[in-house]
Amino acid sequence: MTTRRTIAIVGLGCVFPEAPNAESFWKLVRQARSVAAHPPPGRWPGSVEALVDTQLRPDRLISTKACFVDPSPPFESSKLAGLGLAELDPLFHLLLHAGHQAWDDTQTRHLDRTKAGVILGHIVLPSETISKWSDDLLRRFTEAAWGKDDESTTPPFNPLNRYVAGLPGGLLAASLGLRGGAYTLDAACASSLYAIKLAADELIEGRRDVMLAGGLSRPDSLYTQMGFTHLHALSPTGACRPFSRDADGL
Repeated sequence: MTTRRTIAIVGLGCVFPEAPNAESFWKLVRQARSVAAHPPPGRWPGSVEALVDTQLRPDRLISTKACFVDPSPPFESSKLAGLGLAELDPLFHLLLHAGHQAWDDTQTRHLDRTKAGVILGHIVLPSETISKWSDDLLRRFTEAAWGKDDESTTPPFNPLNRYVAGLPGGLLAASLGLRGGAYTLDAACASSLYAIKLAADELIEGRRDVMLAGGLSRPDSLYTQMGFTHLHALSPTGACRPFSRDADGL
């Protein structure tokens, strides 16, 4: 006979479009309300209307509707002082807000933080900050190649923004003083499920007493919107309908 071990989920935290915490997200679910919308002003460069093209020409979109997460207030932490946290992409701040929500949702006073870890599922794609920085560097390179005098300067860029894969989980662990290890995995759309499964393994095998596990996704939305358009995977109607006969894409 095998003995089945059980896992207790003792805290929850999340940040979703129009839902900065678990309670407000559950309210959206109960209301069956879609939060898909057109991009907020300034989120994408140039004219949003000019990007739409049903003929799928290069660098065009079949739909501009998506689920946009509102930027969280900058996260502040004395344990992360000196890292230039305010200069990091919003994805880092979203994770820190959600992770601290989950940690604060339970009793942690007597936990051994040397036996607490973080496993994060994260589809590693270019962030909004990386895209803007790359655009600026390309512009400056092109203008220099054509002999133009460019007196503009590159916006302040914290080099830590390069580490969109492993850094988010490491920052969350450091901000909470968790010393039981932290890592990020990318298993595409199954990333969060793998993170939870691997966290459960840590608990069942007795290697850790508590684990923070979850998912993160806030890539450059214009990059993903254009990519899924040309994969013929984006919904032309701007609505995601899993398992429905009317489903026409993501």
